[in-house]
Amino acid sequence: MGPAPDLQAEFSTEVAVAFSFLTEEMGFAPPEPTGTMRFSGSALLFRGAGLDVEVRFHNGREPEVGTGLAVVGPDGARGRWVELDALYAAAGCGPAQHVPGCATRPDRPAECAR
Repeated sequence: MGPAPDLQAEFSTEVAVAFSFLTEEMGFAPPEPTGTMRFSGSALLFRGAGLDVEVRFHNGREPEVGTGLAVVGPDGARGRWVELDALYAAAGCGPAQHVPGCATRPDRPAECAR
């Protein structure tokens, strides 16, 4: 049995790759760690013109990834956060269950409850 994986470091690397389209194609700033953590885990924030996208890793008993969006006004004031799965459902794209939220760990596959 080797050393425990650094899940938060792996999360940061994977998010940077999976969400690279935000910086490469949509003009968002590179991801930055957020300091507003109220849970066990980490989060990365992509800042765009008028929109913030935050990807959070909840490193609990069952790891979960959540994505939230917030509109940012011209004065820099951020509106209410909306979770991606709720936005997906509200826009009529399909049920919230279509937006995966589970994370897998290299040492054991996670089973998504969604």
